[in-house]
This record gives sequence, C-alpha cells and structure tokens, in this order.
Amino acid sequence: MATSMRRFVSYSFVLVCLGTFSLVHSQSIVDVRLFPLTNSYPVLPLSSGALDVQINELSSYSWFYVCYDDWSDANSFVACGNLGYPGYTSHSPIAPLSPTALLISCTGTESSLDECQHVTTSTCRSGHTYVSCSLRDNQVQRYIRLRAIGLTGVGRVQIAVNSVWGSICGHNWDRASANVACRQLGYGTAREHYSGVQFGQGHGTITVSSINCHGNETNLEQCQYELIPLMSDYTNYSMDGCSQRNLAGVSCNTPNYGHQESIALVDSPAGQPSVGRVVVRVGSVWGSICSNRWTIREAAVVCRQLGLGYAHSSLQDVWQMTASGQGLRTVATNVVCTGNEDALSECEYFINYDPFGADCGSGWTTTAAYVGVVCSNELPDLQLDMADLTNSMWVDVLHMNYLRCAAEERCLSTSGYYPSNSNSTRKLLRFTTSVWNRGTAAFRPWLQSNAWEWHACHGHFHSMAEFAHFDILSIDTFERAAEGHKASFCLEDSVCQEGVSKRYRCTTETTPTPQGISAGCADTYFAQYDCQWIDVTDVSNGEYYLRVNLNPLESVGELDFDNNHNVCTITLNDRSVVVNRCFIPSDQRETS
Repeated sequence: MATSMRRFVSYSFVLVCLGTFSLVHSQSIVDVRLFPLTNSYPVLPLSSGALDVQINELSSYSWFYVCYDDWSDANSFVACGNLGYPGYTSHSPIAPLSPTALLISCTGTESSLDECQHVTTSTCRSGHTYVSCSLRDNQVQRYIRLRAIGLTGVGRVQIAVNSVWGSICGHNWDRASANVACRQLGYGTAREHYSGVQFGQGHGTITVSSINCHGNETNLEQCQYELIPLMSDYTNYSMDGCSQRNLAGVSCNTPNYGHQESIALVDSPAGQPSVGRVVVRVGSVWGSICSNRWTIREAAVVCRQLGLGYAHSSLQDVWQMTASGQGLRTVATNVVCTGNEDALSECEYFINYDPFGADCGSGWTTTAAYVGVVCSNELPDLQLDMADLTNSMWVDVLHMNYLRCAAEERCLSTSGYYPSNSNSTRKLLRFTTSVWNRGTAAFRPWLQSNAWEWHACHGHFHSMAEFAHFDILSIDTFERAAEGHKASFCLEDSVCQEGVSKRYRCTTETTPTPQGISAGCADTYFAQYDCQWIDVTDVSNGEYYLRVNLNPLESVGELDFDNNHNVCTITLNDRSVVVNRCFIPSDQRETS
C-alpha cells in the first residue's frame, strides 16, 4: 500500500496510512545534521553523511534518520540548503540504521526540511538516506556580496551590474528570493529575509527592484526583476517605495565549521557576556593572545566567530581581566586579520607558547598583555554626503593674516610655516563634509571627555583628534601630491532625518558636554570653516584624486569600514577646481 504523507498542523491529531493505521502527533523538524559512517573523528565542516533530523513532537525531541523511499533530487537540494550548503552532488541509499525513520517529500523551493511534507514510518523499504552536499563556488560569488556583516552569512545584499555594486530594493523581497541569494553567496537556504534598516541604511546605487524568484534558481539573474535606471553616480530614481531605508538583507544557513569550539570569552563583567578576555585553543593548549597589533579588525573576527555580532571595541593590555585564572599562558602573537574572516584561524599569526608574555603588549605592564573585545548587535556607520562634497568644492586664496588659528592647528602645508612666507598668501581647496551616521547606534568618541582637546580659536572641545583625513593624490601613482590634513572634529547632530531628534551638540562651555552623531543624523562642517580644506599652494595645476577618509584610525567600531573611503577626481586650476566624479572605491567591482 502506498504511504500517504502530509505536513501536520501544530498540536493536531491525524491518521496516517503506514501499512496499518496509527495515531501520530504533530511534528516539526527543528534541526538537521549529517552523521558520519566512519569511526574516525570527522573533519568539519561535514558535507557528506547519513541524513539525521531532530523532531519536536509535543515538546519531546527525538532524532530520526531519513527514509530513502521516493527520495528525490529536490529533497537533496532542500536538505543541503538546510545544512548550509548551496547544492548537492549525490544521494544514495544505505542500510537502515534504526527501526523508525522519517519520510520526506519536497518540491525544491522550500527553505528547510520542516517546510516539506514529512512523517515518521517503520516500513522503510529502500533503506536510509546518504547525501553529499556541494561546497562554495567562488565563481558564482563574483556578482553578489554582503555588506555590514556581523555574523557569517548575515548582512545587506548587493549585486554587481555594469561593474558597479548596488543594493536590492526591499520591495517584494521574500524568502524564496532570499534562498536564491544565499545559495549564490555560497551558503545554504535563508533562515530569515529582511527589508528595512536591520543592517543600517545603504548608500550609492539601488540596482534592482521587485525581484520574484521561485526559490530553486541558482542565481538572482534567473529570477524576474526590474532594473532601476541610474541617473548619475549615487543618485537613483524613486520607484516602488525604494530608498536606502528599505533594502534587502538575508540571514543564511551556514555549514557547521566548529569555530566556536576553539575560542571563548572569560572574566566577563557581571551581566556583560559580550565583553571579556579572549582565550583560544592552539592545538591542545588553551591560552591568551598578545595585544601587539590587535585592532578592531581582529576583534570583528572574534565577535563573528563567537556568534556575538559586531565588534564595538578592541581591548588591549587587559591584564586586569585575569580573576578566573583561565588561559593565562599566551599562545599567539602578531595576529593580523582583514576583518572579513570567519575565524581567527584564517588570519595571520605566530604561535607563541610563552608563559610570561615576553615581548608582548605595551611593555609597561608586569604581566602578559592580553587582548579582549566588546561585541554588540548595533553599531554606527559613517557615510559622507557625496552631493554636498561635489557641490561645495572651490578654491580660495587667503593672506596669512587670516590664517593664524589655522596655523596653530597645523592645517597648512609645511611651506606655510616658513618665516619667509609669513606675509604671503595660501591657496586652499575648500569643501563641505556632511558626515551621516547611517548605522543602528550613535557614533561616540572613544576618548573620555577629560582627554578631549580644547580649541580656543573655535571655542569648543574636539573629541576626536583624527576624525577624517584629507589628501590630494596623484592620478598616476596614487601617491600624495599635497601634504595631507588630519581633521579633528567636535561631533554634533547638525541635521537629522525626519523622525530623529538631535541629541549631541558642540558648545562654547569650558566643561565638556556629550558629543557624538546620532543614528539618522549628520555632522556638517561647511567649506567656509577653518581647516575645512587642503592647502594646495605647492601643488601644480592638473588632474588629481581628492580622498576623504572618515574614522581613519578605526578607533570607533562601525557596521562597515569600506564606505569610509571616498574619492573624487578633480581638475585643479589657478583659481578654480572642476569636480569630474566622486565615488567609493569599494563600490567598483574588480573585473580581473
């Protein structure tokens, strides 16, 4: 007799024909894994094995192997996607491993096996199911990427059109389209899909809208969609409710790499499990990491590996976090990461089994200088207003008599300080910088207020000594053609988007007041302000790059550092400047 199946409604009772009638409760598949058939310890990630699923039946959890009866390619496609793999390579029957198994039937468009029809059975004619899943295809990933990545496989989706990276409008974005995006990224199916600002607001091009996928396509190009015409750089038509506050995002199923088995946070303050000293396992030894070369990039990898989101801060010399006595031996030093890795083991580092931490840290501590992290689910994200930058650029010529404050703040090139030039003029390339915080949390200076610098000429405190770097670069060599200027800022909410109230402001009071940039607000330094320029007195006329780099020391954690680098091609003349094009280099897809 053929076996009938249906997906059960929660907490209902149904009769299922399994040769004889039996009473079956509602069931849901809550976990999926592959079981190795060898006695050796499996190497993670495990991409082949007997398919094993965990069933929740009236709050009772049990593991079942999967019956091979009527097993299909669609079943393997969904199973591997559920396990975090983009596809499958083969499936085959194996001898039964238990008396009871699970019958499954999928169409191939489901996000998980739980969405397929399934029922337990004790009459499995063909044996149990062995599946081999396919690994990531780097060629497929060339035209899709994630931004604002905290956890592996989680972020805002961007695709490349005409060699420019652009976001996807969140209009009509659904789980089926997210499944295709996740597989194209080299992961499995989507756990979640997002439309909005979960990963902060975007910038630049919004490439497509109204994507409509069935869910079994191999890439988004095979789906139906509408291309959004690009009017000019960083300007889009408004259509279908598309905006930088309504963009597509995903949380993808990823393989189990076992990364969390070799790292932990210890000595965390009470009630703060996302803060602590980092201990890692190198071989069979647990220990700490030396703080030399430890930055926010390495901290980002730690937070991702621990599943704790983004890196808010990187902590150095945390010799005071040793109360537990765990992992006090240093096991690694000179750890260097790009910040995109999924685990510290993918970074560069030196193994250093040193119980005393020699040549480690700042040198002023009497114990080993360990590292720590502060992880967070929310961070700011600075973005420069390209339109303000483009439309505000002009050349000014001022006599030194008007530049006394600027000279005190080292805003002139070296020749401006020669005694012979004290009665001369300076040629200044002026421009406005409107710096928006498009993230999910306020941008706050990392220094405590008692360390802020009082600027008598401006009459307020500067809370960040290097909030931005301004440079003129050679078109041919990308080397500096003019001495760069490190701009210090007093941080405040100059303007906010609708619905957001100003919170931070600069004052003339000699007692520091809170400074920062709220999420959804911008700090604007107009072109006519002191030091809002580059001194180009000694620069010849011609074509150059103007580079504005925000938060250049990365002293404050952000959702995305790549969009902090802004470049304009300009033509500099005696008394004028022509702005040819402004762009963010990371938005240009490399074609090689």
